[in-house]
Amino acid sequence: MLDTTKYEETTISTTPACQEDPTGVNYRGNLSRTIQDQTCQAWTSQDPYQHTKTPANYPNAGLDNNYCRNLDMRFTAWCFTTNPGTRWDFCAVGYLDPKCQATPACQEDPTGVNYRGNLSQTINNHTCQAWTSQDPHEHANTPADFPNAGLDENYCRNPNIENTAWCYTTDPETRWEYCAVGYLDPRCQATPACQEDPTGVHYRGLLSRTIGDHTCQAWTSQDPNQHTKTPANYPNAGLDNNYCRNPDGVNTAWCYTTNPETRWEYCAVGYLDPRCQGSVV
Repeated sequence: MLDTTKYEETTISTTPACQEDPTGVNYRGNLSRTIQDQTCQAWTSQDPYQHTKTPANYPNAGLDNNYCRNLDMRFTAWCFTTNPGTRWDFCAVGYLDPKCQATPACQEDPTGVNYRGNLSQTINNHTCQAWTSQDPHEHANTPADFPNAGLDENYCRNPNIENTAWCYTTDPETRWEYCAVGYLDPRCQATPACQEDPTGVHYRGLLSRTIGDHTCQAWTSQDPNQHTKTPANYPNAGLDNNYCRNPDGVNTAWCYTTNPETRWEYCAVGYLDPRCQGSVV
């Protein structure tokens, strides 16, 4: 009888979760430890961390235990931890699945022109607008105009050869944004930022959300938080938008937030980069 075991194993290994479910939204496995080896807090528990990510609020998200989940469309699956010093952390699911490290897209397709995956969230967690839709943003990048660009859904694509794959967003305030594809694929850093730039002082990426999932306040704005970390005071710090930066050389990149109750917070940059699990500086 033909032994199909090896073929089954090959099939599994050639379609890792980073390809089928890059953000881990559909993950229903039983992983309950984070990339920093922290034990997950049960979603039904409010100890040590109080939260609203409960089975009652997210009935279809698989929150019946302490398993890693992505109920709110973050970068990938995550959990609150039982460590009072670490509120939450990502898990090795989706993008961070160890099987997804073989040949990252930044090597094969840095601009994401050939990307035909089903990622439909931008690098700042905005949902992509369908390419067939003109709401909320009118545009000319339609399937009729780009018939070979894979524009049949709301997946990240690069029909017009931008820096990498992108999409219009469903947020009326954000017309379009890049996705974590091609050179922005999180696996595309042979030497992660925690090693090269642990404090994120040199970070000039486009991340504008904090580790607590707050939106960053623009550095040019004084609302809701007044501050002196302005482009005028720090002209070489890249403060021209609301991206995570480290103008004053603190632990790592951070930003003021648009939440009046959270003045500022760190971002997943430098030693807080999710890929820095193995060699935190």
